Amino acid sequence: MSQPTETSKEKAARLRKQIAKKEMSLIIKIMESDLYDWSPTARLLLVAIAYSQVQDEDAYFPEDCPEPYYSERIGWNWMSQWRLALRVGVTVRQVQRWLDRMEQDGVIRMRTWTDDNNAHHNLYQVVEEVVDAHQRPEQSATVERPLRYKKKAPNRGRFTSQNQPSKKAMAAAAETFGAQPVVDDEDEL
Repeated sequence: MSQPTETSKEKAARLRKQIAKKEMSLIIKIMESDLYDWSPTARLLLVAIAYSQVQDEDAYFPEDCPEPYYSERIGWNWMSQWRLALRVGVTVRQVQRWLDRMEQDGVIRMRTWTDDNNAHHNLYQVVEEVVDAHQRPEQSATVERPLRYKKKAPNRGRFTSQNQPSKKAMAAAAETFGAQPVVDDEDEL
């Protein structure tokens, strides 16, 4: 029994798919990674940084930055934190917290300098090797993902021995809502 032969169209499609997978853009790699699962703000910030990295020698770049930074500008993002916050839709402080965490995690590199007006500037670069290391083994509905919460509840909504309201809290709630004390039917007779 012989193997079915592949048509030229099928072979071309297969080869295009292999090439596309090898040359996947950084943005798609970020979205298909397990970096910052359950944190869409962090992932969108990472995508915004990667999307705005300088790709062309002729693209605008702050000319008052130090010469080594200017000569190595390809692959670096010079966007201000307030602009990143606007693009992502969060506060500047939230962007600062995520940038600090991403730098600690080794996902981004940061360069800083102060210009002639004593204004502080940052440059950001996504570390593609780290993103490559965090690629999911497959993109499917059954792929394993980490738990959303660190501690898994035995049965959501169920009162456990650790999750019981105190008698004092119950009495205060009853007073607040004007509840009458419960009387047994036998006592009323």
